[in-house]
Amino acid sequence: IDTAVRATREGAFDFVEKPLSSDKLLILVRNALEKLKLEQENSDLKQNIRQQTRQELIGNSKLIQDVVKMISRIAATDAPVLIVGEHGTGKAVAAKSLHGQSRRAETPFIEVNTASIPENQMDSELFGHEKGAFPGALYAQRVRFETAHGGVLFFDEISELSLATQAKILRVMQERKLQRIGNPT
Repeated sequence: IDTAVRATREGAFDFVEKPLSSDKLLILVRNALEKLKLEQENSDLKQNIRQQTRQELIGNSKLIQDVVKMISRIAATDAPVLIVGEHGTGKAVAAKSLHGQSRRAETPFIEVNTASIPENQMDSELFGHEKGAFPGALYAQRVRFETAHGGVLFFDEISELSLATQAKILRVMQERKLQRIGNPT
């Protein structure tokens, strides 16, 4: 039994006890094949979804090709990235392409449309709050930084945020630590 438990921990699908039962062996093989088939289907479906939702910058100019190459190089790193450009130039598309090519492709891509969140709710939306932190805070709130943990958090139009909120975002990125409103630690 110890050997069977150790083998299972190290990746064995199952084990067969002696004396060998052909019925149990057939069921075991059938289950192993079914599991393998399901894992392959799951992998194929994920690949199809990635291909269907993959967004790429479109264009043949040297500038676009340079941006595409830069995205590929940056995708191999874990560095924070600031994408700048005029409204409508494809910053979100570039961010999604970067996410799709990175090691984080299987993790969440959370987009924050800063223009759609009222300024008086921004801190609570981004950084969260503890229960009782202010009147009306009836529960602790899980926020965008926590939802994207391990993934990508894309701020659309971050320049529209107040300088104080931008500074708080920068601090979270630098320290890699989030402090909810009402949590002194």
